[in-house]
Amino acid sequence: RRCVVVSAPLEAEVSQLDDEEFRKEYLESYGLQDGERALPKILAESQGLLGLVSFLTVGQEEARAWFVPQGSRAAEAAGAI
Repeated sequence: RRCVVVSAPLEAEVSQLDDEEFRKEYLESYGLQDGERALPKILAESQGLLGLVSFLTVGQEEARAWFVPQGSRAAEAAGAI
């Protein structure tokens, strides 16, 4: 089994911190490697469990992430985008 442990009170507290370096040190003081927040971990685990990969597109007005099944060929991925 794979899981991601999240402390909602800690995440709420950290979201109020402005200084990125202090935020990283604060999270590391709780034993979180590299001061990483929970959301990127949740997204990565969810994507993996669902068997998806992401493609990024960037235009003049927006940047987007598109999710397609792992192993999709370029033409199939282009159809999703």
